[in-house]
Amino acid sequence: MTGTRLISRAALLAALLLAGCENLETGPELAEEDVRRALPTQEFSDVTLTHSEHGRPVFELEAPRLDRYDFEDRAEFYGGILVRFYDDGTLSSRLTAERGEVRERGEELVAIGNVVVTTDTGTTILTPRLRWTRMDKLIKSDTTVTIITEYDTLYGTGLIASDDLKRRRILNPTGVSHRNAGDRRGGGLLLSSPRAGEEDKAAGAREPPDTLAGGGTPDLPPGGGQR
Repeated sequence: MTGTRLISRAALLAALLLAGCENLETGPELAEEDVRRALPTQEFSDVTLTHSEHGRPVFELEAPRLDRYDFEDRAEFYGGILVRFYDDGTLSSRLTAERGEVRERGEELVAIGNVVVTTDTGTTILTPRLRWTRMDKLIKSDTTVTIITEYDTLYGTGLIASDDLKRRRILNPTGVSHRNAGDRRGGGLLLSSPRAGEEDKAAGAREPPDTLAGGGTPDLPPGGGQR
């Protein structure tokens, strides 16, 4: 019995030592792999990235710095970014932000920090962050958002819009400022907080036909927003 116990203890000790050696061998390799994934594969300065489709630009992105991560198929942009979105080769809107990411070879773009989207028609969207996807050409945000038009300034959380801003919707409106005829000539706003059932009525009375405030999905062109 004593001999059997000694043999069992020796076998257990040998197994523990073997496991410890294996952990010592594989530990540094795993750590090195994690470091490689955490560090950028390539770094560039003063870059302009153009994503095209059928020979026509879809968007152009300018930034002072680019870090590319090949393991995750994404690129991070720093130092303030400028993005130009195009519709059939024609400039449709501009976006500025503190930084951004391009994922899956241009299929998705994320803008973060003081995001401002503008169009030549005078519509402006302000939000801390948003996401654009190439498949449906939609801009989406899950945080606070402000939409400024010639007619109104809308406030709320959550946004879905076409990238030319011709169709847009605040999912959870929290306030609206109206401009009457005198306001448009001389400036000035009338700020009001929406009450239950009154937001859609105010939006319908004051907003242009292509602006929607409330839940749901904007009436986008056929094909999920692609034009």
